[in-house]
Amino acid sequence: MMRITIAVPLTLLLCLLTIHPPPNFCTAHSDSEVRCIESERHALLNFKQHLTDPSNRLASWAASASDVDCCHWVGVVCHNRTGHVLQLHLRSNYPVYDYELTTIEQRTAQDEAYSRSRFGELRLSVCYLSGFISPPIPNINFSSLTTLDLSYNSFENTSILFWVFGLHNLVSLDLSGNQFQGPIPVHLQNLTSLRHLDLSWNQFQGPIPVHLQNLTSLRHLDLSYNRFQGPIPVHLQNLTSLRHLDLSSNQLQGPIPVHLQNLTSLRHLDLFGNAFNSSIPNWLYSFSHLEFLNLGYNNLQGTLSSAIGNLTSAISIDLSYNKLSGQLTAELGQLKNLVILSLEYNSISGPIPWSIGNLSSLRYLDLESNQINGTLPQSFGQLSKLESLYIGLNMLEGVVLEVHFTNLMRLKTLVAAQNRLTLESRSSLLVISRVNNPEVNIPEVTNVSFCGY
Repeated sequence: MMRITIAVPLTLLLCLLTIHPPPNFCTAHSDSEVRCIESERHALLNFKQHLTDPSNRLASWAASASDVDCCHWVGVVCHNRTGHVLQLHLRSNYPVYDYELTTIEQRTAQDEAYSRSRFGELRLSVCYLSGFISPPIPNINFSSLTTLDLSYNSFENTSILFWVFGLHNLVSLDLSGNQFQGPIPVHLQNLTSLRHLDLSWNQFQGPIPVHLQNLTSLRHLDLSYNRFQGPIPVHLQNLTSLRHLDLSSNQLQGPIPVHLQNLTSLRHLDLFGNAFNSSIPNWLYSFSHLEFLNLGYNNLQGTLSSAIGNLTSAISIDLSYNKLSGQLTAELGQLKNLVILSLEYNSISGPIPWSIGNLSSLRYLDLESNQINGTLPQSFGQLSKLESLYIGLNMLEGVVLEVHFTNLMRLKTLVAAQNRLTLESRSSLLVISRVNNPEVNIPEVTNVSFCGY
C-alpha cells in the first residue's frame, strides 16, 4: 500500500490510489472552452506541495502549460459548465462498500459568479488517516459539501471533527470503521440536513444520545458494532423518515420499545446481537413494507405470532439464537418474497407446516437445533430455488421420499443430522448427488437411516 504523508496541520496519512469518479457526476468535460478556475488550480497545487508522493500518483497535478486544466487531473471532478471544482476522490482502491447518493446538488449558471470552489463530495475512505484533520485545501469553500466519507481510517478523538459539524449542507456522513471513543458529540445535532449517517464499527459508548432526535431528515442510521448501552431511547421515534435502522452488536437491553412503531417507513431493522428480553412486539408484524428484519442473538421469548404472515415484503428474517417457543405458524407460507429464513437455536416445537412449500423465493432455510417434530412435509419439493437447508438437531421422523427433492435442483448444502429420518427410493438419490459437498452421508441403497441418532 503506497502512503503519502500530509503536513497540514498535523501529520495525516492519505492514500492516493486509483481513482474513479462516479459515472453520473460532472467530470472532466469535453468542451475545450470550459476550464477549471485559475484560483482553484493554484489552491490544488498549493495542497500538493504539502504532500510526499514517491509513486508520483499526482503527476497530472502540474503547473505546466499542457496540464493547465485541473479538471483533467487525477481525482478532481469539475462542473462541466462552470469549471468549478466540485469533488475530490482520494479514496483507496480497496473493495469497500461506497454508499452513493442519488441526488447531489446541481449547480446553476449562478455558479459562474462564485470566486471559490463549492465542493459536493469529499471521499477519503480507507486512507490510513489519523491524528488531526481540518479542511485540507486552502481557498476552497466546503460549506456546500453534501457528502463526506472518512470511513475506515484510524481516527480516535472526536474533537478532530470540529469543522465537520459546521457543514450544514451535509446529506451523507460516513465515519464508520474508525476508533472513535466516548459519546457521540453533541454538535452532530447541527447537521440537520443529514439523510445518511454511518457511525458503525467504532467504540462509541454510553446511551444513544438524545440529540439525535434533531436529525429528522435521516433515512439511514447505522450505529452498529459500538458499545452503546441501555434501552433504545424514546426520542428515536422522532426520526419518522428512517428507512434503515441498524443498532446491531451493541449492549442495548430491555424490551423492544413500543415507540419504534412510529417508524412506519422502515425497510431495514437490525437489532442483532444485543440483550433485548421481551417477546416480539405485535406492532412489528404490521410493518408490511419491512424487507429486512434481524432480531437474532438476543434473549427474546414468547411465540411466533400468526401475524408474521403480514410481513409480505420481507426478504430476510433472522430470529435465531433466542428463546422463542411454540409452533411454526402456517401463515409463514404467505411470505412469497422471503429469500432467507433463520430460526435456528430456539425452542420451537411442533411440525413444519405444509405451507412452507409456498415460499417460492426461499434460498436459505435454517431450522437447526429446535424441538421440531413430525415428518418432513412433501411440500419441500416445491422450493425450487432452495440452496441451503438446515434441519438438523431436531426431532423429525418418518420417511423422506423422492417427492421431497424432485425440484430442489439448486440445493448445495443439506444438513439433517440427529433426526430420525429414513431415506427411501433410489431415484431420489440422483437428486441428492447434485448436492455439492453435502454434510450428510447417504449410501446408494434404499431404506437407509437418514442422519439418524
